[in-house]
Amino acid sequence: MTLPALATVYEHFCRADRSETSTSQKLARYGVLWLIGVAYMLFRIHFLGALAPAEKFHQVTRPQIVLSAIALVAQYVWKLLWPVRLCAFYVFHPSTSAFDPRVLAGLLVLLSLAVLFLGCWRSRERSVRFASFGIVWFFATLAPVLNAHWVGLNVFTERYLYLPSVGAAWLVGLGASKLWSRTATRPAQRRALVLTGLVLGGLYAARIVIRDRDWENDKVLYARILDLSPDAYRVQDALGAVYWHEGDLDKAESAWRGVLARDPNDMGALNDLGLLARQRHQYAEAEAFFQHAMKLQPSAAESHLNLGDTYLKMGRRGPAELQLRTVVALTPLDSRARNRLGQLLFDTGRPLEAEEQFRASVQSRPNALAYDFLGMFNIRRDAVPEAARDFRAALSLEDSDSYAHFGLGDIYKTAGRTAEALSQYQAGLVADPTNAQALAAVRELRRQSARAAP
Repeated sequence: MTLPALATVYEHFCRADRSETSTSQKLARYGVLWLIGVAYMLFRIHFLGALAPAEKFHQVTRPQIVLSAIALVAQYVWKLLWPVRLCAFYVFHPSTSAFDPRVLAGLLVLLSLAVLFLGCWRSRERSVRFASFGIVWFFATLAPVLNAHWVGLNVFTERYLYLPSVGAAWLVGLGASKLWSRTATRPAQRRALVLTGLVLGGLYAARIVIRDRDWENDKVLYARILDLSPDAYRVQDALGAVYWHEGDLDKAESAWRGVLARDPNDMGALNDLGLLARQRHQYAEAEAFFQHAMKLQPSAAESHLNLGDTYLKMGRRGPAELQLRTVVALTPLDSRARNRLGQLLFDTGRPLEAEEQFRASVQSRPNALAYDFLGMFNIRRDAVPEAARDFRAALSLEDSDSYAHFGLGDIYKTAGRTAEALSQYQAGLVADPTNAQALAAVRELRRQSARAAP
């Protein structure tokens, strides 16, 4: 969205032919950008309800927002010029005083760039005057990410320098070209400039290669972040998830308890520790974690879903149903909750209510489990074509779904389509090789084929 504004500034104040170009010609050059930008903004407001998510990641006052923005300018400029100790997640600490060294550094940077801008703008030399647009570019593309109130959890992040660095590159290029011109009659100085450029280029290239190693895998990345930013407990939460998926529950627990030690009300860690306790069959401890999370944020559907699953593991179907219905009320499009509630209703002898949940599940997100149950319900009411359609829909989403294969096998077997039935049973046995009913059906079909053979 900064591009239309920058194009407007360029056409009216910086372009070489701006004096000879009419306003309508200038408008024709950048007008389409504004049209696309406005359409995009209206699209966001219509479908998202706002320009940006309403979630507040940091509780900052308006003075703190302004002071932090000034401090962030200095931080970005310094990181652009001196890219050491690069980190994928920086812990944000808002600036609360105008005498904060970070704020003073930001003011110094802003003053220096303002002086540089005025010097370039007043120059009669076209290339030098154009450098002022590089400064405008830098600030215009950086400004949207200086507001700590809504920019996101990671307030300062290196990727926000991608667009601003274009303006900085123009300034560096201009400076290098000027130095090169001034040393036209001094070969020794030109050789020194070339050598300096090669050394700097080599250092930056080496920094890129070294930095790339941090992204070898998630574990390396998170560990590297924590080395540079030990207070980044949210990254520690993510590292615990890596250990969880690797099956190292002890390390996962250690990471998540470390998060709770820094923030006892961290929703992610509470839910993660609840899941870990449930996997260890420590259901009372799991229930306590999920209950704590729910008290902190009653509208968090994930905590209700986790608690409902825990009650199912404990055999407490009544409380489980209450939690699952809460999830469905909070997030009607959550197919996981719909499926779990449907299974519970089916197990407790309420097939019509269960079918209603599975139909809602596939409407929100087509999934094999819901289609399997719908196919079974249609088989029970002798709606064979509808059942076949449901099983095929399940297989289109998950071709290894043994239940759908067996369901189609039963339909084809009843219809006397022996070869097709045998094919479906065999496909289902790949994923479920010990299914007694399918094995018996295969033996029967093979005997029928043998008797029918001449």
